[in-house]
Amino acid sequence: MNCSHCGRLLNESIYKDDMKSCPRCSQANGQFHVFHPFPSDFGTTPLRASNTHPEGPQSHCQSCRGGNPPRIGTLCKDL
Repeated sequence: MNCSHCGRLLNESIYKDDMKSCPRCSQANGQFHVFHPFPSDFGTTPLRASNTHPEGPQSHCQSCRGGNPPRIGTLCKDL
């Protein structure tokens, strides 16, 4: 499914300033990417480091990685 605002896939992480979208939170919303502060709400690990993102961001927010329900954050249309 695609974001109603930016048109990109909801299961795709997107960065905007100091925010990052969580694929699980976005898919649960079903209409827009859901952003949370990055890196504080995601965490990083050297195992996920790449040329594009050398800090090694986790894909999903800490809440989703912990098995908790997806959270409400800032929507793509509001950034």
